[in-house]
Amino acid sequence: MREEPNPSKTPHCDYAGDEVLSSSVDFMPLSAPSAGVDFLSDPLLNLTQRKGRYGVVYVRALAGQAGCGLEEAAPGEDAQAIDLKLGFQAGDVYVQVKATQTKTMSGGPNITYYPEANWLDKWAKLRVPAYFVVVTVPSDSGSWLDHDSSGTKMVATAAYWTRIDVDSIRAANKIQVPRAQRLSAATLPQWESDLLSVFGA
Repeated sequence: MREEPNPSKTPHCDYAGDEVLSSSVDFMPLSAPSAGVDFLSDPLLNLTQRKGRYGVVYVRALAGQAGCGLEEAAPGEDAQAIDLKLGFQAGDVYVQVKATQTKTMSGGPNITYYPEANWLDKWAKLRVPAYFVVVTVPSDSGSWLDHDSSGTKMVATAAYWTRIDVDSIRAANKIQVPRAQRLSAATLPQWESDLLSVFGA
């Protein structure tokens, strides 16, 4: 029997919503290992840690494609509940990134996440736009990248986003990330426009 969610325990999955969210190398083999098998016999990072790194790398790739700067919060310095600063000519916007294997690229119209209460307190102090990004990945990390003859591809991976609105999140007691808002390099001009609007530009 599936356990029903308890909103008093945060963060956690919303099983009642449309979608659920749990919360450079020198060379690379040309093929992935068998499902459930790691490349390394004793990986330094567990699957949760790998998902976290992969989510950041995904956003970093988009920033590189669009020509944005990107600064990652150092370990232990995530004082604003923010993972990344994305840089434009006029300044930075903030990004919180979550990666999930619970669902991949199929599902309902929204991904729902319950934030920790102290995140909202920290986000309320920000004076520039901030965004919540969900990166969906397959459950087997060996299948995340495909190195075929046409080039390396991220397999069954996608990112979705919403602008952080603390008042709305508090009223609903959850963050809803629309699947209609697929994150790509084409999204970043809108984020730059959001930043400029804060400055009245």
